[in-house]
Amino acid sequence: MLARDYWPHSAISMEPERDILEDYFKKGIDFFTLGKHQEALEMFDKVLEIDPNHEDAFCLKGPSLGYLGRYRESNEIYDKVLRVHPRDINALFNKGTNLHSLIQYREAVEMYDRVLEINPNHIHALVGKGSIRENSGEYHEANEIYEKILKIEPNHTYAREHRMTPEEVLEKTRKYIKIVIPETPENRVIITPFTEDSEDQELSSESQRKTPKTVSEPMLDPDIVGLLQVLLVLAVIFIFIVGLATVFSGGLKGS
Repeated sequence: MLARDYWPHSAISMEPERDILEDYFKKGIDFFTLGKHQEALEMFDKVLEIDPNHEDAFCLKGPSLGYLGRYRESNEIYDKVLRVHPRDINALFNKGTNLHSLIQYREAVEMYDRVLEINPNHIHALVGKGSIRENSGEYHEANEIYEKILKIEPNHTYAREHRMTPEEVLEKTRKYIKIVIPETPENRVIITPFTEDSEDQELSSESQRKTPKTVSEPMLDPDIVGLLQVLLVLAVIFIFIVGLATVFSGGLKGS
């Protein structure tokens, strides 16, 4: 969809400046195609100085700013487009990628989900959402997204490289939990369901005799620690059950 479709009743001025305006716009398109986004942005700005209602120059300014890393300014453009057309898939996706780059993951997923409501098979939105889930330690959800991508495009490189086996999902989850909540004598029993090494299954008598070292960091509130431990136990049980169900269903399919 061309930007002129956003505002179908507007028109480019017929003044003598039109030839100059069109020349700037053509140069902007050429620069944009060549990946020279700073030069393209300058041309689109010149067009808008002459005609602030030039819709195509306005909309192409959004991706130009995005390519230059000026994500917030770029999203200001997309916000204006979405106020007129809230289901414009390109504006939604581009805003999502900008938020993704700004590490505003929750807002980025919201944009990707709005894209997927319009087109459930939008590969780029699926990849963006999958990578956020994976980076957030939600490996099971990420894996489901990668599997969906491969059903649409069996040779999709990113999805093939990032798809995980059920065992890999459990192992990555175990490591992620250890990073988020470092292992201590107090929470060690919670971590052990994920541990394969027998040394991690129980505390040695020597470690039990050691007196914990004094640390300068402030201690967490015991109520908060207790809540985290309960949530962690529930997460471990859920992941373990899902992993077993996945392996079992895979075995049934294989037989």
